[in-house]
Amino acid sequence: MLTPASWVVGTLLSAPVALSALGGSRKLIWSMVGLALLGNLLAGLSNALREGLTSATLVNRSVSMLAALLVGLLSLRAQTASARAARFAEEERRLTRERGLRTLIQTVSGPYGQADFVRRAAGALEVLSGAARVDIGEGSAEQVPDSAVWLSHFTRPRQADLPIRIERPQVGPEVLSEAVRALQPLLERTTLLDDLDAQKSLLSQQSEVMRDLIYAFSHDLRTPIMANTLNMQSALRGAYGPLPEDYRRTLGHGLEANETLLSLADQLLLLAKYEGGEAEEFLSVELRSLSLSVLSQLEERAEAKQLTFQTDLTELRVLGRRHDLRRAIQNLLDNAVKFSPTGGTIYLSLHAEADRAVLTVSDQGPGVPPSRQAGLFQRFRGSGAGAGSGLGLYLTRRILEVHGGAVEYCRSSPPDPRSCFSLSLPLELPKHLEPA
Repeated sequence: MLTPASWVVGTLLSAPVALSALGGSRKLIWSMVGLALLGNLLAGLSNALREGLTSATLVNRSVSMLAALLVGLLSLRAQTASARAARFAEEERRLTRERGLRTLIQTVSGPYGQADFVRRAAGALEVLSGAARVDIGEGSAEQVPDSAVWLSHFTRPRQADLPIRIERPQVGPEVLSEAVRALQPLLERTTLLDDLDAQKSLLSQQSEVMRDLIYAFSHDLRTPIMANTLNMQSALRGAYGPLPEDYRRTLGHGLEANETLLSLADQLLLLAKYEGGEAEEFLSVELRSLSLSVLSQLEERAEAKQLTFQTDLTELRVLGRRHDLRRAIQNLLDNAVKFSPTGGTIYLSLHAEADRAVLTVSDQGPGVPPSRQAGLFQRFRGSGAGAGSGLGLYLTRRILEVHGGAVEYCRSSPPDPRSCFSLSLPLELPKHLEPA
């Protein structure tokens, strides 16, 4: 206000406007612009009163005011650009941190036990933090910490905390804390996996013991039964002289009981093999001849009950284990003979449906009550009147499952009610149709 207008000293008021941008407030910048404009107006009035209003005064003061206004606008733009750059930089840091944490989790994630997790987590934290060394485990936090060491821990269920020691990390404590929090659920999962592995190992050991016991029991059971059977057969053939009819009938019942026990021993051995997952090579099996072979073994029992077999069998081949498939068919036919009324008829059919062989056994027995059908193919369940061990149908189901097939039960409606069991198996493909 005291200097001549020709000196254009008013432009110096643009300097505090520019400096106000460092404050980071748009309000401060606009306040300084307003003060600069007010100062130029007051100075212009002072010059006009002292020197008179001239064109030079008007021009100089206008230039000073425009300069202040322009500097203010530029300062606002610079401040906006600086804030945007700061946001971009923060976003980049956030994305970099998230990528680092994602890489950390991907590196450590997996079906690992706790020992493998600790090893992989230490390596991943070392990469993420750029640290000179990372120790995780007992004793990692016992050393005296200094400013170049970051200490933390993992929490473990039912165990002591797992210490973490990171020497000279190149990232801040907040990043390290976030990394530890991200790894905590993975550590808890490893504890569960370790528990599952321990339980699996225990179950495997128990399964081996049970399988060995079943093998030993079945083998030891067969030997005396076979010896007893041979003695009774010799007696029936007259090796010990003529026998009373009642005694011969008793020996016949004993032979039937021995046959049942031998069948049970065979089923236990086969069940132990299937439950233990023992694999055998599949070979081509012709189901028609296999079914007729089973029927021939049952003829004597069927004649004793005056039963009739009606068959409709097509020659079909499947891939499988002949002895096991024989056992599955025999279980169904045994039940049909057992539960059929005296003088009844048992129907056996074998035909192809699409790409599967379907074998159906039906009889005129009482059938399975609806309340028991849901558990029909489970272990140790009764299948009806005079139920046996409860292993036959369960073993049949397991055999069919291993062969890629299935077994089903249904009951036909009156006037000809029948109990029907159906086995379905994939047909053997001709050589030229087998997949490469």
